[in-house]
Amino acid sequence: MRVFLLSLGFIVGGMVFASRVNRGLAEAPANTVWQTYRRVDWWILSARCTQERGVLLVACGPQGQLYPIEDVSPSDDRGHGLVANLVALFQKRPFEKIDIVRINVWINAVSVTLLALVFLLCGMPWASFLCLIAGAVYGIPGPMASADAQATFFGEYGLALTPLPWLVQLPRPIVKPWRLSLAASLSWCALVAAFLLREAIGLVGLSVAVFVTIVVFIETKPRSTGKIAGFGAILAALLMVASSNMVMLSIRSRLLSLPPAHLISAHGIFHNVRAGLGTEPNPWGITYDDWNGALAAVKANPDATYGTPAYYREVRRQYLDVLTHYPWPVSIIYWKKLKKTLSQPLYFGGINISWYALGVTLVLPFLWKRSVRSFAAVRVTAAMDVALAIFLLQGVIVRPMPFFLYPAKFGVLMLLIGLVEAGMSALPDGFSLPDRWSHRRARSSP
Repeated sequence: MRVFLLSLGFIVGGMVFASRVNRGLAEAPANTVWQTYRRVDWWILSARCTQERGVLLVACGPQGQLYPIEDVSPSDDRGHGLVANLVALFQKRPFEKIDIVRINVWINAVSVTLLALVFLLCGMPWASFLCLIAGAVYGIPGPMASADAQATFFGEYGLALTPLPWLVQLPRPIVKPWRLSLAASLSWCALVAAFLLREAIGLVGLSVAVFVTIVVFIETKPRSTGKIAGFGAILAALLMVASSNMVMLSIRSRLLSLPPAHLISAHGIFHNVRAGLGTEPNPWGITYDDWNGALAAVKANPDATYGTPAYYREVRRQYLDVLTHYPWPVSIIYWKKLKKTLSQPLYFGGINISWYALGVTLVLPFLWKRSVRSFAAVRVTAAMDVALAIFLLQGVIVRPMPFFLYPAKFGVLMLLIGLVEAGMSALPDGFSLPDRWSHRRARSSP
């Protein structure tokens, strides 16, 4: 029965997935009409330069000179530009806006596939095929289908979750080591992709993965040098993700002998953090506007022009100055934004997703030690709950809008899917894949 139901689930999931991908690609021409930020024009410019010169992450000047993409497209994540370059490299016709729409469909599709595959490798098949179905229905082509970056916030959220299914079961593996190793390798690549595509969402996955690793280390209390070194290697690999953008651009500059870029190479965190104070009335004259930050920075430091490293140092200084000298007004602003974040118009069956998340959070303590067989499923659900909380915190710190926060709906779906996996794996007739840990524990019991 287990094999039949799982096989049927994956067949249905595969059909739904293929149908949604086909629909997303078919609707691509219609989704080119939506208004986009200027960054999309810069991605196209860089992709056409790739077609002309066969180089990546640069823009071509009128006299054939090459410019670092960060000097043309300031304060941007580089993942979309890189993928556009790679597609353009093998495309004969001129790269156009519709190509970015299709790229966004495939980013979401690859994200769903990787997350489902990691769950399957980690011995959680019910979570795997339900993730395949839920991700395809909600995220392909997605609620924000267009040529712009927000179309793939869903995909980046899924990529950010991929390290969790294998990290949580390090104390008690329920699958063979090679499967965990393969899942770890895939998830590391996925986390790098999330970081390059949207640094803020990649940081969610990175921070939760580091947190889980530290919790597991404290819980297991390893004493052997080999196990301690293993945890150290995991942390080092995770922290390397944070430098992936810098390493990638450094390699490009060295290979192409480019001059140092004048503008910041990544999206920049404190620009948005400072601007986030301006979404509510405040006594500091801050508004949620790029020009507001640019003018304030230049006024304080004439060398801190927009997009430069000096600019980001200045807006960081200004934000920290406000935070340290006016903690109570800042707290009031964040409290108002927390209420707005939790009341975003994101619903299941007419019920706000915040209530579902709260319900799962309250249920988890009762399931924590209830069943040995559901050990991994319960823990990965708890880890995904932490990831959802950190993701929603971005609405509090930056701006509470469905435009930014819509992946939270998929985050809640994954919490519910985690509970289903926990329930199915705990059934006595073994509806889930063999639990190696429970067999080992049974043999070791007196």
